[in-house]
Amino acid sequence: MNPMLQVRQPRLAELVAMQLRERIVSGRLVDGDLLPKQDDLGQQFGVSKPTMREAIRILESEGLIEVQQGRFGGAVVHVPRVENIAVSMALVLETNGVHLPDVGVALQAIEPACVRLCAQREDRLEAVVPVLRTLHAHALAAVRDDERVVAHSREFHEALAELCGNASLTLCAGALERLWTAHEGSWAEQASYGPGFPELRIRHEALDEHALIIERIAAGDAEGAVEAAEAHLGTSQTYALHRAGNPIVDVPLQRRLLNNSH
Repeated sequence: MNPMLQVRQPRLAELVAMQLRERIVSGRLVDGDLLPKQDDLGQQFGVSKPTMREAIRILESEGLIEVQQGRFGGAVVHVPRVENIAVSMALVLETNGVHLPDVGVALQAIEPACVRLCAQREDRLEAVVPVLRTLHAHALAAVRDDERVVAHSREFHEALAELCGNASLTLCAGALERLWTAHEGSWAEQASYGPGFPELRIRHEALDEHALIIERIAAGDAEGAVEAAEAHLGTSQTYALHRAGNPIVDVPLQRRLLNNSH
């Protein structure tokens, strides 16, 4: 037979991993569940120990499980989330020496698209605006707290991606938002102990821009909302990058954000 026409047969470990993967993505196994011991799984699937170990390694490489060592360790299920995508994206970007401003440019292109879709949702007054107003209120209440106001502000931006109503865009934009969030949170943590944090007037101006975005989304003014979002991103990113410098995208920061979200 022509080798070019041969269909590659999946390895037994891949078939086992596929069945376990299906249990996770279908919800039969939920986030935080502990898989049975590898010996028990091997008996369940009728495969050898090396095959079962390889299947576990496949799922671990996909971020679907985390193997924990120790007496009470084991394979813990992690349902795929946007934070996992952010870690994978950070790994590729850091490997290629990509700097944070590159992420900022991507956000300037993609976040306004999310804002547009938010403003175009017919159910925006029920599904979008109340969430944004709640997050905005939290940020206003924390405006004098350096780290908390940054955290609530980032939640606002992440919500714009999550609420746009397009699953694919939510995933892409959400991962970029998490990349930026990890770096901005690290900068805010360091800046809060010394000079360099935005003065109160600048913080209020930024939150006023959030309020304008909400107002235009509520009115269904897609073009106006996009305009407000673009203006806000331009000024807020310029300030953050001026203070944070030009760091390379950092995988450990993403992993810390992922671990804190579990």
